[in-house]
Amino acid sequence: MKIEFLNVDLEIESAGDLRLLVDELKRECRVMVHDKKPDGNNFAVFGHHSSFPDGKINDILNAFCDALENLSPESSAIWRGCRTRKFDAGFESGNFPNDFQVEIDPAALRRIAALRASVAVTIYPINDKSHSS
Repeated sequence: MKIEFLNVDLEIESAGDLRLLVDELKRECRVMVHDKKPDGNNFAVFGHHSSFPDGKINDILNAFCDALENLSPESSAIWRGCRTRKFDAGFESGNFPNDFQVEIDPAALRRIAALRASVAVTIYPINDKSHSS
């Protein structure tokens, strides 16, 4: 099986209500989850509506940043109040090629840092089909 980049999800968590932010982001993003955790915190997970045929990580990150940088003042306040703001890049594990590299460009990193978000990497094992659509 080939190693490959799958997609980026945006994950947020807050003690406060996320409804206004979720409603605003769903214009640009697909809401994959919006729920309450057992600890009482609210969380949401988003994918981006835009299609990037080459699966380019920088295109996806920049599209998310575009949406977040253009939030209303009310939604921006909710974003800033989130305890977790994370871009999670998912990869399918595999046994070829011998090495696999995806680079996040400095401009995208600056935008992510300015949004006070982090970047995570999730690697799915070859036999894990739970992430497949």
